Amino acid sequence: MTIKEANENEEEWRDVVGYEGLYVVSNYGVVKSLGNHRGRKEKIMKTHVCRNGYEKLDLCKKGQPTKKVYVHRLVASAFIQNPLNKEQVNHINCKKLDNKLENLEWVTRRENIAHAYATGLMKKNNKPVVAIHIETGEKQEFESQTEASRQLGVNMNIIYNALQGRGTKQSEWKFERVS
Repeated sequence: MTIKEANENEEEWRDVVGYEGLYVVSNYGVVKSLGNHRGRKEKIMKTHVCRNGYEKLDLCKKGQPTKKVYVHRLVASAFIQNPLNKEQVNHINCKKLDNKLENLEWVTRRENIAHAYATGLMKKNNKPVVAIHIETGEKQEFESQTEASRQLGVNMNIIYNALQGRGTKQSEWKFERVS
């Protein structure tokens, strides 16, 4: 291994934004609480995996309530410029627990969803739907909820709720899945 390769593989630490002097985060996705002059020792923070699959931990600051934060957001905030103020952090390789710097990027919500579709994390719901006009009984079949929403001018949530068996009086149509 050359000196250059060794330097590229070194763990780099930066202050956690908003908790400077209390916590640092590394480019490998590790968070450490810093020691102080009153005997508190430096230690690696324990994380837990949330129901949504992301790593989270609690940060404390004197006089403020404990804050639950995602590790990937701490890494991105400390290491990645965000001049366009994009609001979400994307895991490039789709592994939610891989919080290394090279796996993260700032994205818009739309970019994050497009990435999820492109990588197969999300699949389009293209199940056929039948719309039945409440007054006339007229039936129309659509390739998907989205298509029914576009052509009938009915909000997607109304169609979704109707398909889930939650009746709604907000539309002149009722909806069923094609069997």
